[in-house]
Amino acid sequence: MKAIRSLYKTLRSLLIFTSMVSLTISFLAVEGLASPTADSTYYYKFFVNEDGFTRTVVNYESSVARGSSWVFVPKFSNWSSVALSGRILQSEIVETESVVNVKYYFYQAFKFSFESNGSFNMSVQFNMSAGALIIEPRGIFFSPQIGFQADSDGKAEVFLPNNSSVVEAVAIAQKGSYSPTKKDLNYVVFDLYENLIRLQIEFKTGINAPAISTLKQGIFTFQAVKRYESYASDILNLFNYGYNGLMDLFNVTLESVEIRFFIPEFHTFLSIGGYVPFTGGKIGDIHINVFFIRGVKGVIEIIALHELIHHFLYKAGLSPRDLLWFHEGIAQYVSIEIADALGYEGALSERGRLEEGASQLIQLGENFNFLQQWKPETQPADVSASYMASYYVVSRLASMYGELNYYKNFFRLINGRQVNDNNVLAYHLSLAANTSVVPTLKRWGFKLVDLHVSSTLVDEAERAVHGLNPIFQPYKFLAEYLYKQALTNLENDNVEKANQYLEAVILIAKFAPILTVITIGGILIAIIYINERRRALSNQPF
Repeated sequence: MKAIRSLYKTLRSLLIFTSMVSLTISFLAVEGLASPTADSTYYYKFFVNEDGFTRTVVNYESSVARGSSWVFVPKFSNWSSVALSGRILQSEIVETESVVNVKYYFYQAFKFSFESNGSFNMSVQFNMSAGALIIEPRGIFFSPQIGFQADSDGKAEVFLPNNSSVVEAVAIAQKGSYSPTKKDLNYVVFDLYENLIRLQIEFKTGINAPAISTLKQGIFTFQAVKRYESYASDILNLFNYGYNGLMDLFNVTLESVEIRFFIPEFHTFLSIGGYVPFTGGKIGDIHINVFFIRGVKGVIEIIALHELIHHFLYKAGLSPRDLLWFHEGIAQYVSIEIADALGYEGALSERGRLEEGASQLIQLGENFNFLQQWKPETQPADVSASYMASYYVVSRLASMYGELNYYKNFFRLINGRQVNDNNVLAYHLSLAANTSVVPTLKRWGFKLVDLHVSSTLVDEAERAVHGLNPIFQPYKFLAEYLYKQALTNLENDNVEKANQYLEAVILIAKFAPILTVITIGGILIAIIYINERRRALSNQPF
């Protein structure tokens, strides 16, 4: 009897233990910390050469007698599939949203059913001309979009060019990013824990400097890596084609512009389309992220035009240091309008992206006062919100007052005059609209003075201050100080005192040359007098 009780207790304990283990495994599977072994696997292999050309091989293996699955394949380039063992029964090509509820522009899903004697094996192959972007000594491999049916396991191997070495590698998935399973010189292995994923690998090439070609068209010079010459040539053609229209819009001409491709830092690889440095009060060369040669037609063109427009804005008299929001808003709006007029498909996606982002900001309230604090040296935490808000303000003003012709009028009104203040900017925007835009900008959260109400004096004082040579000191400084005091009084609705300040500014600016001569002459006379007094005192006997 005791033996039976002991056996019963043992069996009950074993049953409880088994149940707990089963529940634990189920819980871990739900939480994504463990998963049952699948009966099918997708094996990805990427072979990258010295120019970034990438051959992709995807092998699918299944141990079931009959089954079905799907895998992403390119939409706009050739690919092939072949059953190595077993037989494909049926297959079809469908849009990606039919299998994952997300549209991937460059990809479609290859759906297939199969049968085998217990081991089905299929291979899919395709190539990418720029699977890795390389400007020696740096290269970044960015895989095609990996996508396969979720009930399968996945693994990927990346074979980088000879003599290269891995610097950093990451898999980018919907639930986060994770490190590779193995890293060894120019070879990287990933276990794919999700079925929708990208692989990004930075590597150092065996060559220390790229081969550069200098391409010239008109005023434009492109210092291009030889392997990307054709893309550089396309951008030069676009610049030359659009130059006269941009010159007419901004009412200025450019002397010379240099352009070059670059590879951003690893963790900002996709977030930077391009940039133009602004240091020492001067605007620099146009830099374009070479990754976007892989984008939808029109995207890299919009990036290039955007950066070129910064040059036009700077030449037109608007400094990015003081009016960065307007710089970025105009560059976004005008580049998309041009690309749309040229029929580039990317214009629709870029406009849609900005409009969607702006609409989300508006849901939080039309308060874009953060734009006035946006400076090149103080980038906001959410810089994308600043770009979207800038685009919204510039595009909405355009829709209210005449689209591109509105800004054409604006640039003719400023006529190369330096505009480095939001109040003065709003004043000229109001002149171009033939009505004050300040109430609209205030509704969007801007803190402004409506200079349109005292336009004659403000305009004259502004021209007087900016036209005053810096050598006429301290009177230029005094005129600038009084001008700022005038704007402050206008903001406080003290128009009478503001006008007095403006009149004083005009008077000081008018007589600054004479006052400077008198001041310098007085200083020289005082110096001579003091020296004579010292000499006379030194000659007196003790």
